Amino acid sequence: MMKILKGIVKFRDLGMGAWEFETPDGEKYELIGGDDDLYRDGQKAEIKGRRRDDLMSAGNMGPIFEVHSAKIEIS
Repeated sequence: MMKILKGIVKFRDLGMGAWEFETPDGEKYELIGGDDDLYRDGQKAEIKGRRRDDLMSAGNMGPIFEVHSAKIEIS
């Protein structure tokens, strides 16, 4: 099921590094997929994709969210 989330992209210095997405409600997801433009620390965005409960990662910072598309918020 596709889901739309709004929030902030954050880089986490864990091992080789991982990307986290935090919503205004405090929900946190580990990001996979999407365009390179999304991956900027502190970037505000709206992302569309799906939660992947069938995957695991070494980052272990929250559920994995596979990004299918993103709208970057220009400030």
